[in-house]
Formats: sequence, C-alpha cells, structure tokens
Amino acid sequence: MSRGDVRSRNMAIGVAAQFELALRQKDIIGEWGPAVPKVAGVVYAGTEMWTGSFRWENIPGWRLRLKTSKNRARAEFCLDDYPMLFPLLEAVPHAERSGAIVKGQYGLPIRERSYRKWFREIARASASMTGNSDISATSLGNLAVLARKSSRPCARTFTDERCT
Repeated sequence: MSRGDVRSRNMAIGVAAQFELALRQKDIIGEWGPAVPKVAGVVYAGTEMWTGSFRWENIPGWRLRLKTSKNRARAEFCLDDYPMLFPLLEAVPHAERSGAIVKGQYGLPIRERSYRKWFREIARASASMTGNSDISATSLGNLAVLARKSSRPCARTFTDERCT
C-alpha cells in the first residue's frame, strides 16, 4: 500500500472513530510527551513517549474499553456495531495491527499537529466538493465519509471473533 493510501486509511479511521464513538481527538490519537522510563503500554521514540488507549491491544473481540479524557468515565464500545468505523478497522492487514490504531509517518502513533493538518486538508477538499466555502459548516461525518472513500481497503484474510 502506498504512503498516501496508508495515510488516507489512518485518517479515515481517526475521523470515523471520533464521529461514531463521540470521543475527543485525544482519546483517538493519544498524546506525545517527554519520556518517562519503564512505563508499561507506551511507545518510546527518542526522548518522547506516546500514551493512548485507542490501540490494537485494547480491542480484543472488537470490544474497546477505555476511560475518556474529559471526565475519566469508563466507556465500552462494541466496534462491530459501528458501520463506518468497523469496515475500516477490518481492512487493516493483521501484520499492522499492533500499537496505536491511528498512525502517522514511519508507523509511529500520529502526532496532533500532523492529524490536524491532514484533517484540514480533508475539510478543505470536502468544502470545495460541496461548494461550501465555510469549512466550519462541513460536518465531521462528511469528512469521515470523504476520508473513507479515499482509502482503499485491503482484502480480509480471515474472520475475527465478534462482540456478542
């Protein structure tokens, strides 16, 4: 898959997750900060570390459990109940299903600045496609659909256990 296709797929997953799960951006892309040695479940890159709950290891049986960033409330989502998000997650090759679900360059978790930049690009494209010059009037759902259309899902190679 080319870099542009991987980027489109990751953006589609991020936007669809924010929209359908009604979670904050931080809950979906996590956050980067200064590295603290020996912290479980983080990704280290040089002097920085990434923490986040939206990771492949946190969705056994397509069930995501996390504490939201807004009020630390526990939330549980059966991801195969979400018609926009689930097919995008299923399309990710199994070899890529580790660590952060939404990744940026080099396979590392995406950084907030890159995510915002990619989001703006999609918003502008969506606004120009709809003839609406007011980007703020473009709904998050429309952005997710546009991002999904630009993503080319991979063929599914086996069946995963589903939520019941």
